[in-house]
Amino acid sequence: MTTPFVTGRLGDSRSTERVTVLELLFDVVFVFAITRVAQRLTDDLTINRRVLLSEAGQTLLLLLALWMVWYLNAWLTSRFDPQRPDIQLVVILTMAGSLLIAVCLPQAFGDRGLIFVCTYVVIQVGRPLYVFWALRGHPRQRATARILFWSVPAAMLWLAGGFNEDQVRGGFWTAAVLLELLGPVLRWPTPVLGRPRDAEWTLAEGHLAERYSQFLLIALGESVIATGIEVSVRPFTVSSMTVLAASFLTTLLFWRTFFYHAGLSLAPALKRARSAIELSQSASYTLLVMVAGIITAGVGYRIVIDHPVAPLDPAWIAVIFGGPALFLAGRVRFEYQLFGSVCPALWIGLILMVVVAPGMVFLPPIVAPLVSTLLLAGVAVFETLSRRHRAATNPTL
Repeated sequence: MTTPFVTGRLGDSRSTERVTVLELLFDVVFVFAITRVAQRLTDDLTINRRVLLSEAGQTLLLLLALWMVWYLNAWLTSRFDPQRPDIQLVVILTMAGSLLIAVCLPQAFGDRGLIFVCTYVVIQVGRPLYVFWALRGHPRQRATARILFWSVPAAMLWLAGGFNEDQVRGGFWTAAVLLELLGPVLRWPTPVLGRPRDAEWTLAEGHLAERYSQFLLIALGESVIATGIEVSVRPFTVSSMTVLAASFLTTLLFWRTFFYHAGLSLAPALKRARSAIELSQSASYTLLVMVAGIITAGVGYRIVIDHPVAPLDPAWIAVIFGGPALFLAGRVRFEYQLFGSVCPALWIGLILMVVVAPGMVFLPPIVAPLVSTLLLAGVAVFETLSRRHRAATNPTL
């Protein structure tokens, strides 16, 4: 049974708990976008080794920009009915712009920088500008006015960077990203409107929680696709097939570690939270850390497939173990945000990732991804045993 299109006022509409098919199509574009980020990081670590920290910093900046596009779109469809024709049009135009951003991303700090930044600015300013206009005279317009107030100065910084080059561009764009990230943390405070109130941010908690889970699945999907492509274009060897198996198992472990106990608890936690807006914004950044960890780990595994006998560069070891460590750090924070406590297995796994990594420099390249995968598997096993023991000894859990 289909839901009829709603043609009343935008401000009177409410988001549904279910994610629409169009939103899933929107995520397909972001699978491609994440592959561009991952490829850029791979090049940073293998080809364009001029100043690694600077190049990796540029890639991180572009990932954050992509995240802001996706995040604010998820907020839009979680606040208003995503089956309205006008909201669907906004999503489609954002999807088209995101595809162009992804195409430009590898050369965003080069020849395609101006196209990248102009497209990005049109999305980030055009979307709240339309919603602000559509909500004219409605009480819910205040929330969009706040987002628009923060989007405009960030857009000016983005454009200023687009018309410059190299370090000047990076400086402007870093300031722009920090401003965009700071807005949600502070809940977009603005002059005249006073302090924001929770009543301004009516949203469907279940819808937003599902969108967060789907973004993590985007990162997992990218890892499977990119690693599979890397192996498919090379002769099959014991080394490459072993790393492929380790990469696939790692993807399953990431999936299991996120959704087991915590991932599916976000929607209920949002509904019972004292401030659903504050928790959802805090959880979004935690999710971003986990996604960055998944992308980084996938890049590390693909580097080993591409360089099966080369001595492991310390930077390669850093991504092979740093990716899972980032994921576990985010998972620790996520569990604490939801339940106020953390399973010790997660802490132990995070510490072991950091402790074991330096010793990998003395071993063959294939050992590092295997050890990283085994550590993640150990976390999953001990977390399961720990929770079963707690449930058996405390029936109220």
